[in-house]
Amino acid sequence: MTIDLRDPSVGLNAETGSILTGWPHVIQSLRDIFDTRFGTRIMREWYASFVPNLLGRL
Repeated sequence: MTIDLRDPSVGLNAETGSILTGWPHVIQSLRDIFDTRFGTRIMREWYASFVPNLLGRL
């Protein structure tokens, strides 16, 4: 199987470091965005969501 690293649905597994493709990569990315509080990233100020605030997580 050949993996095209230019494909936007290819990335690294956050837990193992192995290559993730397709829906597992999309799900991991969405989970990261929704679990990250807005304004907590220094270099990416606009990366994240207000979902943790809405759920009452601090």
